[in-house]
Amino acid sequence: MQTTKKTNNIQSPTNFYCSQKFWWLTVDISKIQTLSCCAATPAKINLSWLRENPGKLFNTPELQHERKLMLSDVKVDSCSATCWNAEQQGLTSRRLSSESQLRTHTDIDASPRILHIIIGNDCNMTCVYCCKQYSSAWTQDILTHGSYVGVDTQDDRFTLNNTDRVLLKLSQKDISNSDNTQLLFAEINRLAASSNLEEITITGGEPFLYLGLRNLVRAIPSHIKVNIWSGLGVDTARFTRELSLLPRQVNVCISAESTDKLYEFIRYGNTWDRLQRNIAVLTEQQVTYSFYATISNLTLSGLPNFINWAGDTPVIYSPCTDPEFLSIHVLDDESKERIFNLLDKFPPSVQSMITTAMPNIPSVKQRLNFKNYLTTFAQRRSLELTMFPQSLINWATK
Repeated sequence: MQTTKKTNNIQSPTNFYCSQKFWWLTVDISKIQTLSCCAATPAKINLSWLRENPGKLFNTPELQHERKLMLSDVKVDSCSATCWNAEQQGLTSRRLSSESQLRTHTDIDASPRILHIIIGNDCNMTCVYCCKQYSSAWTQDILTHGSYVGVDTQDDRFTLNNTDRVLLKLSQKDISNSDNTQLLFAEINRLAASSNLEEITITGGEPFLYLGLRNLVRAIPSHIKVNIWSGLGVDTARFTRELSLLPRQVNVCISAESTDKLYEFIRYGNTWDRLQRNIAVLTEQQVTYSFYATISNLTLSGLPNFINWAGDTPVIYSPCTDPEFLSIHVLDDESKERIFNLLDKFPPSVQSMITTAMPNIPSVKQRLNFKNYLTTFAQRRSLELTMFPQSLINWATK
């Protein structure tokens, strides 16, 4: 298990290994990037090198170097934002929640077991923990209203760069027909033909807004499991049609962890009513589905209601550590006490997140970032904060 040094609730990892670097690959088609897990810092793909080394997308010199560092317990920079920094604060990182600190691989030349394809960032939702990389609505929000002032993050998620502005002007057809996209799809086809690949996860943006979804699914060999991650923020008539046209059985993983008005705040751009209508479509078409719940300081208070509503539907719980001011310990004392009193309402994995993180005291910077972000997010969307506990509102706005 994870080895740590602990001082005043601050844990310093001494084991910098993560197995996901050896079996997970994310390919972002429109941005021409890879991520060595779904939470790592993106790396630009060297297209010239890839053309000379076909079939090597998962074994670039950069990825092999990172694996070598991990095998020597040396910290890899691309994992800092969502894992090393979170663990330094005593939080449960993605690495620890998935037990990826356990050593399973020793060879820097690897082949993926899971392939994650980001097919674009077209999305009409601005989920509270999301950003411009995964949502065109987020990009449009920043373009319309400007950067978020007084919110300091480790990346440029709340400002626009030249690449963001170019992508806003390109259509799905423009991106799909480009030589670079065709090169990446050729690499994806090679990976899909690999005997080691077990699962392909398709995300966006919103995959059900992607015009080429059915063709992409059709090209995946039948023995590979296909997951489509969706916020279900799609017009029900369109969703019904697109789902019926998929050429094979898939599993839909729904991003949700709240109900009613809290859901509509956290998953802004969708409505609670439409979410339920689209879930009914999944049931009617006999498509399996599960939930992916992001556990943050804004979702904890409403999580018991969501758990009761979800019933027997499988739920994957993941801690929010990026941006860090949405981590579950960035709360007022009264809210923390209330959450501890609800501890038995949560599944064991969430209980562990809470008991590990809550003793940590939010830094002045985290609290200020949280205050500026929450108030700006709400004001830009003309949202009230009444669905949150009053003690949290007072703490965040004073």
